[in-house]
Amino acid sequence: MSLGSRHRLVALSSLALWACSSPAPAPAGEPPPVKAEPAAAAPVEKAGDPSLPAELTEAELREVLEPLKVAVRQTCNGIDRAKERVEVELTIAGRTGAVSHTTVRHDGGNPALGSCVAKELARATFKPTRKATTRTLVAINF
Repeated sequence: MSLGSRHRLVALSSLALWACSSPAPAPAGEPPPVKAEPAAAAPVEKAGDPSLPAELTEAELREVLEPLKVAVRQTCNGIDRAKERVEVELTIAGRTGAVSHTTVRHDGGNPALGSCVAKELARATFKPTRKATTRTLVAINF
């Protein structure tokens, strides 16, 4: 094999390697493909205070939420129209037990009521846990 043939072979193999590692060009008129971000890892329990429970139990959640539902119904009374159901997802911070985030999943067709319920539920405080976060769905019927 001559020196010129070797150079062409190396150049072609480099080109083939480059072509295989590059994304295909987007068809004309279409936006380029978006790279998917890696999925966020689930929160890992940190070795914190061993006296804290690993996570909240259903009974511990109910202990805080049932009286709070009564208070929410009283506070948001007047915004409801009749027989509405609101569902709000709470994200509870483990270290503090405070509600760190609320998301209205279903507002019964009444955004003002959904907002009122989420605002009131955000004031809840649960027992601290070793688990980084806990999510729970709260449904309130009016």
